[in-house]
Amino acid sequence: MAYHYSRSAVLPGAERGAALAITAADRAGATYAHDEVVTFLRIALDLVPHDDPRRPRLLGRLGLALTWTLKSEEAFKAAAQAADLIASSEDEAAAADYLAAASTAMRHAGYEDGAAALASQGMRYVHDRRDATWASLAIMDIMREEMRDPNRPGIQLDTPRWREFHKVLEDVPPEQQPTIFWSDVRMRFRSRDELLASTSRSPSNLAFFAGEYRQALPLWEDLAARAERQGRIAAVLLSWAQAARCHNALGNFDAARAAYRKGREAGSRLSIISEQVVQLATARDEMWLALGEGWEKNLAAVESAIRGQSFALKWHAAAYRAGTARVYAHLDMAQQASDLLRTLVPPLDLAPGWVPNYTRMACDAASAVWLLGNVDQIEVIERNIREKVVAPDFRYPMQDGRLSLARLCALQGRYGEAGDWFAKARAVLEEQGARPLRAIADLDEALMYLRRSEDGDRQQAQPLLSAATMQFRALGMTGWLRRAESLAQ
Repeated sequence: MAYHYSRSAVLPGAERGAALAITAADRAGATYAHDEVVTFLRIALDLVPHDDPRRPRLLGRLGLALTWTLKSEEAFKAAAQAADLIASSEDEAAAADYLAAASTAMRHAGYEDGAAALASQGMRYVHDRRDATWASLAIMDIMREEMRDPNRPGIQLDTPRWREFHKVLEDVPPEQQPTIFWSDVRMRFRSRDELLASTSRSPSNLAFFAGEYRQALPLWEDLAARAERQGRIAAVLLSWAQAARCHNALGNFDAARAAYRKGREAGSRLSIISEQVVQLATARDEMWLALGEGWEKNLAAVESAIRGQSFALKWHAAAYRAGTARVYAHLDMAQQASDLLRTLVPPLDLAPGWVPNYTRMACDAASAVWLLGNVDQIEVIERNIREKVVAPDFRYPMQDGRLSLARLCALQGRYGEAGDWFAKARAVLEEQGARPLRAIADLDEALMYLRRSEDGDRQQAQPLLSAATMQFRALGMTGWLRRAESLAQ
């Protein structure tokens, strides 16, 4: 719907016109009609005098409304200006509160650079407060500061600033706590059991730390529906991307494709490579991993990502290097894979296992080593997976620490230990309903025996190959099926 007005026609009643426009903006906001909110707020701002005490808050509302209409640069300018006006007209505490809300909205709308800049502005106003406002500002300010560090290993570390952040969160009510991109950050969970025993049942924690894909899936779908009603495009994209990832892990490939298409359709309006877009790309990567094909297409995507300069891609750089090494290994590009594996030693050693993407990074590194059939960096990878992934039992879509240890033990000739880890991996994957990775575990154990090639090994491999082939065929894992049939011959 288009709205037209003439300033000259309403000058005698400018005050009444402004009041009507504000009321109309309120009504449009109640139904999440963000474009209409922008229209009415612009009218109101054009009608009220420059010294009107309502102007700072009207401009602040405009910044938030522009955020949800994906007009990122306009939104940033309006929000930044509004915050300074609020600080002058009210006080700095009010400006900090506004900037916390604006930074959070901008982050959830997919504009991380703007969110970080607003957070930095807000930190100048928050002073010695250590509350929900401070936490919402600090989360992006810490990330922005770390992104400037040329020595950053490409993954979150357990630094003094992060420790202060988590300490403050202990006194912040759950409903007021911020998120780091899509991850719940209520506390630093030291183990999967601790997470499941907590009151935190966010879909991100359930899927990407606990491996509870069946529990997380309906939560992501509900979030997608809610975001659609609210007109929050980036959140729609994110939720459908995560739903697709859960479906991939469970082997529901038709449902995964449908969720991916919904996410891609929602994201067609986004022009920035944001965290939400990265998650959709990750869903596609995990689909190819589950099917065992599409490596050439995947290579173009991950090489482009690893060169990317967006906030989200730089923040997850180590995980992307590990994923790219795994793709190189699938394509027998041994030198390129080995070069990337060497860059993963610092993040593997320095980062704690409870930070986002650690499990994926470590297990992708193990997958690359397994596919290459060499022992490049194997001791570092094995030690960290044992201590930081398997010991706390963290889990992740299309990854499993026990399966990774089985592969690494097999490469080092510790076949009895490898067999034990294969058995443990199968038990966990069956309990999770992680059917694609469960089938791959059978293939990998068969491959262990075929690589060893001692007397009786082919006989031990045969039933595993048959079981893997049957699962691949039932699920439609076409690339893995071809590989299993080739090994059987």
